[in-house]
Amino acid sequence: MSAIQKLCIQGVRSFGPEDRDRQIIQFSPLTLILGPNGSGKTTIIECLKYVTTGDMPPGAKTGGMFVHDPKIAHETEVKAQVKLQLKDVAGRVMVVTRSFVAQQKLKQVSMKTLDGVILRHNQNGEKVMLTSKCGDLDREMIESLGVSKSVLNYVIFCHQEDSNWPLTEGKVLKERFDEIFAATRYIKALEAIRKLRLERNGELKIFNSEIKYLKQNKDKADEIMQKMDTIKTKLVVSKDAVGKMEAQLTPVQERLDEIAQKSNDIFQLKTQVDKMAGERKQLEGHCISLRNKISNEFSGETADLEQELREFDSKLQTCKLSLSKLEVQECKLDADWKEEEEKIRGLKLDNHIIKTNIKLHENTIARREKLMRDAASQYELSGFTDDVFTDVERFTLLMQKHISAAEKSMNALKVECEEKEAELQYQMDAVRDKKTQLQQEEKMKRENINKNKNEIRNIGAELKRVGASAHRLEQLEKELKQMESELQACEASSNVEQTRTEVQRLQAEKAELETTCSNLDSEMGHLHSQSKVRTELDMMGKEKVDKEETVRKIRDKHEDTVVHLLGQFPADKAGLALRDYISQQDEAIRGFHKGFNELQSEMASCTANRNMLKEQLEKEEKNRKNFEEKVFQTCGSQDFDDSIGALNTSIGALQDEKGALTGARHLYSKFVKELRRKSMCPLCHRDFPDSNDVEELVQDLSIKLRLVPTQLEMKEKSIGEQQEKYKQLLQLKPQKEQMAALSQKEIPNLNQKIKEKSEKIGKLRGESDEAEEMLNQTQVEENKEHNGCAFWCNRVNDVSCHKSVLITVFVQMDKALGESIQSDLLFMDRCLDDIRQLDRKIATLSTKIADKGSGRSMQTVISEKDDVQMRLKTIGLSLDAKRDSMQKQLDTVQRLRSSVHDVNTEKLQITQDLQKSRSLDEKRSELQTTNERLEQDADEAGRRITPLESKWLELSEEKKQTIRRKEKTLKESSQQLQTMNSELKSINVETDIINTCVGNGNERKLAASDEKMAAAESQLQQIERGKRVAQESMNDMRRELSSQQVRQRELQDCLELRKHEAEVKRMTKKITALEAQLGGFDPSSLERERKKLIEKQDRLVKEKHSLDERQRGFEDLIRNYAEDLQSDQYRAADVQHRDMLIDSCTTEMVVKDLEKYYKALDNAVNHYHKQKMDEINKTVRELWMKTYKGTDIEYIEIKSNEDGDNAGIEKSRRTYNYRVVMIRSGVALDMRGRCSAGQKVLASLIIRLALAETFCLNCGILALDEPTTNLDRENIESLANALIEIVECRSKQHNFQLLIITHDEDFLEIVGQAGYVDDYYRVKKNAEGLSTVTKCNICEIHK
Repeated sequence: MSAIQKLCIQGVRSFGPEDRDRQIIQFSPLTLILGPNGSGKTTIIECLKYVTTGDMPPGAKTGGMFVHDPKIAHETEVKAQVKLQLKDVAGRVMVVTRSFVAQQKLKQVSMKTLDGVILRHNQNGEKVMLTSKCGDLDREMIESLGVSKSVLNYVIFCHQEDSNWPLTEGKVLKERFDEIFAATRYIKALEAIRKLRLERNGELKIFNSEIKYLKQNKDKADEIMQKMDTIKTKLVVSKDAVGKMEAQLTPVQERLDEIAQKSNDIFQLKTQVDKMAGERKQLEGHCISLRNKISNEFSGETADLEQELREFDSKLQTCKLSLSKLEVQECKLDADWKEEEEKIRGLKLDNHIIKTNIKLHENTIARREKLMRDAASQYELSGFTDDVFTDVERFTLLMQKHISAAEKSMNALKVECEEKEAELQYQMDAVRDKKTQLQQEEKMKRENINKNKNEIRNIGAELKRVGASAHRLEQLEKELKQMESELQACEASSNVEQTRTEVQRLQAEKAELETTCSNLDSEMGHLHSQSKVRTELDMMGKEKVDKEETVRKIRDKHEDTVVHLLGQFPADKAGLALRDYISQQDEAIRGFHKGFNELQSEMASCTANRNMLKEQLEKEEKNRKNFEEKVFQTCGSQDFDDSIGALNTSIGALQDEKGALTGARHLYSKFVKELRRKSMCPLCHRDFPDSNDVEELVQDLSIKLRLVPTQLEMKEKSIGEQQEKYKQLLQLKPQKEQMAALSQKEIPNLNQKIKEKSEKIGKLRGESDEAEEMLNQTQVEENKEHNGCAFWCNRVNDVSCHKSVLITVFVQMDKALGESIQSDLLFMDRCLDDIRQLDRKIATLSTKIADKGSGRSMQTVISEKDDVQMRLKTIGLSLDAKRDSMQKQLDTVQRLRSSVHDVNTEKLQITQDLQKSRSLDEKRSELQTTNERLEQDADEAGRRITPLESKWLELSEEKKQTIRRKEKTLKESSQQLQTMNSELKSINVETDIINTCVGNGNERKLAASDEKMAAAESQLQQIERGKRVAQESMNDMRRELSSQQVRQRELQDCLELRKHEAEVKRMTKKITALEAQLGGFDPSSLERERKKLIEKQDRLVKEKHSLDERQRGFEDLIRNYAEDLQSDQYRAADVQHRDMLIDSCTTEMVVKDLEKYYKALDNAVNHYHKQKMDEINKTVRELWMKTYKGTDIEYIEIKSNEDGDNAGIEKSRRTYNYRVVMIRSGVALDMRGRCSAGQKVLASLIIRLALAETFCLNCGILALDEPTTNLDRENIESLANALIEIVECRSKQHNFQLLIITHDEDFLEIVGQAGYVDDYYRVKKNAEGLSTVTKCNICEIHK
């Protein structure tokens, strides 16, 4: 069972956050904690609840209020920790630590939970830690303590604010009792079962309705299948008839095909003749058209005509080349013209910009002079009234001096005004302070006057009340005498002690009778069990005889075999001895098989090595072939080294050619530039006589330059290809060396190793096959001959038998013999064990019968028990009556004593009030005198305030005028300074612009721009003249080219005319040949035969079509039937019907099972709830009668009313509503709303004690926070005595713990005097306002 041992608190509420502020409490079976209100006692309960459940206390919001306030600690962050050491339900010690931190934000305090830790020791003594990151600490704590979270929250560590929850409204009470009983999940389970059963009932109805529909579908599908089989038979007959008809049609169709082929040949010949005639006619028309187009027909041979056409092509190419040169020249002139035109446009733009800058420069000078003239006139600067300003620097210097003087004047005025303003403010402050002092004095005196008036009024009311109660004093004395006499008479007439003695006597007699009744129950149980024992003894004797007979038979049957195998028959455990012998034979056989397996393993290993070597050889051969293929793809049939040398030489040659082309490009470009610069040969430096020769040479060089990039690109591409090929060969060179090594060394070595492995494998396979063949043969022969004996004897004489195999043969024979009898011997061992066990049981039962014989019959014992129970019932009724009588007498005495006490208290109060009346009169007179003096002082202070207010207003007005005057003057000076600075800045800007324009030299730039523009215009005119000359030459060349092209077309037409005429002659000869071939056919006889065959074919086809139509009808019917069977309705009708029938039956079984489950669970929940409520109410009744000293309530109990009809599973679910009732005169009344605050506290406390007694079987902890709240002294004492009795009753329980927290020292003293505790903990606050816990001796409570 679980128990708490030690608690450590730091940084929670009023407990300090520093290490020195950490407080530790050690718990004992009874732990007492005392402290005044606000000292931090309840915080201990909150910490225990938080560390065990993880829940914050009520009202802590997000937890920020649970931590020590950062403002009080003067920190932005405060860390808190609660640590608890406890024992879990298994008795293991564990330590739980929960840490959290509070941070002060801008407007609120936020709390963040840090990592929680559970530390415990495992079975090996090692520390094991569980953090909140790795598991759920709350669940782990609940399992360790052995109680639910609801019991921890509402019973064990119930907060003071929630301590009266048993008397709250019904909804809250029901929720908490449901949580404590843990009934919610079972009620939900019942509801789930009920809903599931309703769902399954609905499904069952659906299944039953669908079964009828599926049965119809199944019958319909069977009918369709029968029809389809009939139609299939008819279809087979129809197909046979169609086959016969097709056999008759085949020869007719073949003859028709022959006739059609001949007709087709005739048609083809006619078609060819007609086609060639048409083509000939078309060619003749084309010849006529060409002859009409030719104006000058060529008269020579065709070869001469073709030669003429080839020469024309050369001439046309020359003309086109000349024309292209002229076009290039024209394009160059156009580019030069555009360049000059763009140059002239830029020069014009520059000229315009320069002129604009000169004009802006003149305007800037005029604007600066105007600004300087205006400023000199405004600020009276001498020497600047002429028309031209030259000394700009002197003007700027004078302006700066003028501005500095204005600034100094403005600053002096500002200082003067501020000094005067400060003096006026000082005078105003002095007047205001004096006025405030007088106002405060007047206010205090007025407040004292009002306070004294209220006190005078209260004294008058008190004096009136005391005067009225003086008459009540005499009446109280009379009532007191009468009550005291009644109390004495009641005490004299009561016989409480005699009744108590009688009750004790009846209780002792009742206990004696209960013991007698218990003994009679035991005797009845013994008598009942003896009859069973005798029956059982007879059955055991019979079973023993049967097993002894079985053992004898088995021994007689197998004794010779066992002696042969083991040497003797064991007296005991013969089956185990035989099993050991068989195990030894198995070991010998396994040894032989192990050797045989090792032989096979060695052979398998050699085979695997040989296969691996073969794979390696194949891999190497494959690599060599791959390399040879790569070399062949790269080098062809040439040798590898020769290919590398040839590629190296080729790359060098290509690179030389590329360098030559690059040099030629630079050289040709240089020659072109020099020729355009001066008409001189760049090599021999001779002048050209004509400029056309220069242009022709330049054009030739330009054409060569245009071809150079293409040639360079081709060379670079060739070099890249050769280099790539060379690179591939270099990459293959290491592989070539490796392949050479493979061919010369590695491959021959691998072949040699494979040969050696093959020889070894052959040798091992021979040995293995010999042994395996012998073993297989022995097994076959053993199975043929009885027990294998004859076979083994024959094998002994076989000289070819291997020695190890013969040994194994004999071992296997013995093993087989032993296994054949092993089951019987093991069964015999079990029978012997059963015989020994039966002997022990028979001896035990015989002893029981001998010891427990009493000699009396069952009927005698039952009669005696009935008499004892009747006497117990009579004594119980007498005991209840005596208790009621004694309680009534005690209640009457207690009521009279309370009345006497109340009257004495009221009398004492009236006497004290009369004695205070004289002092109240004196105090009222003194207060009235004080008020008169205070009125005078207040009026005097008011008169002195008025002149001070007038003087303060005058000084305030004077200060405002001074401030306004200062602001006006400073504003005017500041505006003047800004104007002067602005004017000076504008003049400086204009001066900078003028200086920039003077430095640019615009006049010189304008003259240079005019010269450049004139030269460019002259060059443009020269280019235009060159363009006109080039265009005239191009026009002449185009006219010449056009005339040559016309003549070329005539010659081409002549050549085409001669070709067409030759083609016409060839077609005429071919047409004559085809007409001669067509004359050998007779189309009319073929047509007559074709018509007869077609008539016969039509007749047969009609008959075949009739059969086909009938066959298609059968096929359509079969297809329709098949489609119907494949539809969703009939496709799986039989399967669906069977599945639905299975579903219906299983669902019906499920519904019945769910109803059984519901009833079983419902009855179990109901029984558990009733049992627990009876236990709780019994404990509540006993505690109330022991504790409560009043007479108005006999006892209290918890009523649980059941809602919902429990007639069956079809009704609504079962729920319970709870209420606390008090029994008064046998009537149960709701306690909520009818009881006092003290009764509410006591009832809630007793209910918690009862719940703890019932539900805390694994956790004997209970914490009571301020249990004496709202209780009177008598009930406080009775509560203390009840708690002492509880401690006394449960002191023998090793894990019982009661924690009491209170501020009542008397209550604590009563509990402490019981002798169950020596120390208590006192909680108080130190000088810093932090809670501290001190352990004190129980005898020093009032010190």
